[in-house]
Amino acid sequence: MKLFLIGIFVVLFIELSVFLKQDVKLGIGLNYIIYLIFFLSFIHISYTDEIRKILKIETKVNEKIESIEEELRTLTYELEGYQAIVKEKETRINNLNHDIEKLNEPWTPIDLGKYKISEQEERTIRELCQNTELTNKEIAAALGVKEGTIKQNLNRIYKKLGVANRQKTIELCQQNYLTHPLKN
Repeated sequence: MKLFLIGIFVVLFIELSVFLKQDVKLGIGLNYIIYLIFFLSFIHISYTDEIRKILKIETKVNEKIESIEEELRTLTYELEGYQAIVKEKETRINNLNHDIEKLNEPWTPIDLGKYKISEQEERTIRELCQNTELTNKEIAAALGVKEGTIKQNLNRIYKKLGVANRQKTIELCQQNYLTHPLKN
């Protein structure tokens, strides 16, 4: 098809050139215009398929670029999620390191004699610290005394140690009755 169209243009160009040479004044200017038209038509006919191929390639390249950009956005989103997880894990590691440092600190029991804790009060503290979930009634049963005695003992212990409640007493005295967790 291309060759056919080029052949038609060549014939028309030759015919017009011969015709226009008869009229010298008009012929030379129109001849140049015909040369230009012929040249442009020849280029158009010759390279139309190549231009279409190039446009198809460009379309495929653009589609591939869009696909890569979408994948990049997805990976960026996933990376941000992983970074958040890493940050959370780093915080947890730092907290665990802090706990380890705290456990490595000197671990000395408090001197209950300094607070003038009686033998009966010390037995109450020991029972409380060895099983922190016990109620006053259960401590009394374990020590063979009345529940009221345990309540009185605890109130005197709170005053002597300068703490406000059972939990603070346990925190302060528990190391007297347990082995160090790092020394097991």
